[in-house]
Amino acid sequence: MKIKWMILLFGFGALNAQMFQFITPQMMDKGFYREGEIIRDTLRFVYLGREQLVIQDLKKSCGCTVAQLERFDYQQGDTISLPFEIDTQGFKGRIRKHITIYYKAPDPGRVQFTVMAEVVPLLKVEPAYVRIQQTPDHSRTTAGFEIQNNSNQEIRVLNVQIPKQGVQVKPRKTSIPPGGRVQFQLEVEPAKIKQKLIYLVIETSYQPKRQIRFPVFVR
Repeated sequence: MKIKWMILLFGFGALNAQMFQFITPQMMDKGFYREGEIIRDTLRFVYLGREQLVIQDLKKSCGCTVAQLERFDYQQGDTISLPFEIDTQGFKGRIRKHITIYYKAPDPGRVQFTVMAEVVPLLKVEPAYVRIQQTPDHSRTTAGFEIQNNSNQEIRVLNVQIPKQGVQVKPRKTSIPPGGRVQFQLEVEPAKIKQKLIYLVIETSYQPKRQIRFPVFVR
């Protein structure tokens, strides 16, 4: 079954290679973007078939992607241009968004484009969590984490909510300049904590993410 599927994919790719000349690659890497920025570009390819090509449908992988054709019928030698926008708000890390064009020329077919990018979150906690190991003498254990401000405005940490016993964090309030980062020191007394998982709640002035739940595993 797997071999049959690979043969079909190979045949489909060969058919596209005969019918289209791609000016922009089908796999497009747009590089780095800050969260909330809009990725804008235009996909372009030339139709080489003899029969008229009619676009029947255009599908995107999610609602964050906007793409619209100006025309839906093309002749041999015409260039198909497809402007697109991808909203990176709410994404972080590596993203892949697909744009698929369904056509008839005269037989039905499709051509797919993949747009990739690395989205840097505007407010990032590093590492993503902390693991605390109990010591034989039940002494305090320290760990560190940092908050990065990748935006172009100052972000304030208004408070860090902690459990009533066994946990201390310094600082509890601070300001992070644009493009800056602040180190936090975490002190834990595992003997005073009954749960194996606790959360620090970091309150910020950053409107899209007013609270960050930071997990601390205690063993």
